[in-house]
This record gives sequence, C-alpha cells and structure tokens, in this order.
Amino acid sequence: MNACDMYQDVWETIVPQGVCLCGGIFEINMPELDPLEKESFGYVGQKRGTELRAGRYYAKQAALKLGVTISSLPKKENSAAPNWPAGIVGSISHCPSSGSTYAVAAVAKQCDIGLLGIDVEQDDIIQPAIWPQFMLAEELDMILGHPVDVRFYLANLIWTIKESAIKASAIEDRDLLLIESFDYNPISSFRIKVLDQSNTYLNGYACRFKQHVFSVAYAQMSEISNK
Repeated sequence: MNACDMYQDVWETIVPQGVCLCGGIFEINMPELDPLEKESFGYVGQKRGTELRAGRYYAKQAALKLGVTISSLPKKENSAAPNWPAGIVGSISHCPSSGSTYAVAAVAKQCDIGLLGIDVEQDDIIQPAIWPQFMLAEELDMILGHPVDVRFYLANLIWTIKESAIKASAIEDRDLLLIESFDYNPISSFRIKVLDQSNTYLNGYACRFKQHVFSVAYAQMSEISNK
C-alpha cells in the first residue's frame, strides 16, 4: 500500500458518513484547467497551477463517487473557494508531499452535510511567537495545559483544524472561530463555535499520520436547519 492509499484510509476514518473523498499525487497527464476555470483564476504560476489542476481533478473524481458529474469547477467570484454545483458542498486541500503535490477533495450532498471543510498540512513546527496570531486566549490556555513536548504538535493541529473550519464556514477571520471542546487522542474530536450572528457550531476530527496533519470540520444539514 502506497502513501496515498494510506492517506485515503486516514481520511475515510475521520470524515462523516455521506462524504465522498478522492486524493493523490499530482500527475503530469492530469487535465489542464478548462476555459471557465482558467478565467476565474486569472494568471497563476506553475506551482499554483499544479495545485489547481490536481485539486480540480480529484474534486471531479470525488463527485463521481457521489453520482454527480462536474464538468467545470471555477472559483467563486469574490472568493478562492470552488463554486460547487447547486445541492453539493465540498472542499479541496493540497500540500507538498515526497517532492510532489498531494491534493484531496471531499464532496457531499447538501441535504445531508450542510457545511464541509477539509485541510491537510505538513507537520511543521509553528513557533510559539506566532500562536497568538491564530489562537484565541482560551485555545492558548488549552495548549499550555499540556506537556511541553506535545505543544508544538497541538499548535499545528489547531492551525489545521481552523483551516478546515474556515473552508466549512466561509469565515476567514480565525478570531471568529473558537474551539470550545477538544480531546487530545490519536484521532482528536473537536467542536467549534462560530462567533458571529449565525450561532453555528462545527464538529470534526483531526489526526497526524506520516508527517502530515489531517482535519475535517462539518455541520449536518439537520443541525443548520433547526436554527
């Protein structure tokens, strides 16, 4: 089993039921962006172009697993987020892996999953001086309550969790995303409160595997509909 197959197993362990997912390493024979996709992004460099090609390819493959054909996936007009077809929610992430680009996409029917965001990051060290830039005081206190040898991992975990929450909620201000509960386990569960007028909560799971950190944040459609 190669690394990408193992990553797929990790994702399938943490994503909620109803989510279809597909990911892998960028390959040179992947389709180019189509005209609508190119127009939505404008000029991009080679690295960003590679990420976009891989992300769109795996997003379309994930949608096929859901029984949906996506012919084109441009970004939204005022956002970098994909403009998913009506009735579909989804998320794309990518990061360096083994000298190449690893990309992954998750999709679901909106009638089942109302909000969905995924993120994968390299398990790099984030220096403590940077922590207050993306953590609230309550989250810093939570990290400082753990032994020193796990604090750096927890900092990267919180970064990854918030990135997935940003994609799920479409709120880019990390100060509006409060991790209200979190358990530190091989697979950590968390609950995030969105600090705006929506009174939205996101649930999710995160874990580390082979020098990468994985996170999914989501809200069931029934939870949103009942507000």
